[in-house]
Amino acid sequence: MRVDFGEQDAFSLDNIAYAEHHRWSNYQRGVAVVLQERGFDLPGVDVAIQSDVPAGAGLSSSAALEVSMAVVWQTLVGFDLSRPDLALLCQRRRKHLCRRELWHHGPIHICAREKGAALLIDCRSLDYRAVALPRVDG
Repeated sequence: MRVDFGEQDAFSLDNIAYAEHHRWSNYQRGVAVVLQERGFDLPGVDVAIQSDVPAGAGLSSSAALEVSMAVVWQTLVGFDLSRPDLALLCQRRRKHLCRRELWHHGPIHICAREKGAALLIDCRSLDYRAVALPRVDG
């Protein structure tokens, strides 16, 4: 259920297909596909999604959605993947069901962020490091 859209959708983990009408659910579907391809046996879940990240504004709302769903399944199943590995799986999802090729920066930023720091990402190697931001009072 997407609370902030007033919509709901459902899909079977046995036959995951692209959703034409509720395209926002393709983020969860794609994450399920790549986790299953990695060999994880995922349980079905009922989730309600609400976010204050503006959709479609270039602020990684889709990355937040897919990473949060990956973390839900990681918590339920208990598989051992680092946050950067989860980020790469989520990026792979973008090529799959959502039919979009996007940069790695969204999922990596969501997984590797640190309070009070920017994230410097080398998109060629996917190396990253936190860079402290100067505090601005005022």
